[in-house]
Amino acid sequence: MSRSAGGRRHALIEEAIRAFGREGYHGASLDRIASACGIRKQT
Repeated sequence: MSRSAGGRRHALIEEAIRAFGREGYHGASLDRIASACGIRKQT
């Protein structure tokens, strides 16, 4: 069962907070954040 749009948004925000805290602004990657949430970044 897929996550709702609100659930995906929340997961992305939570993962982004972790990534930016861990890797900093210049080190965080949208591809890695999306991958950690089980989705692909759109091009």
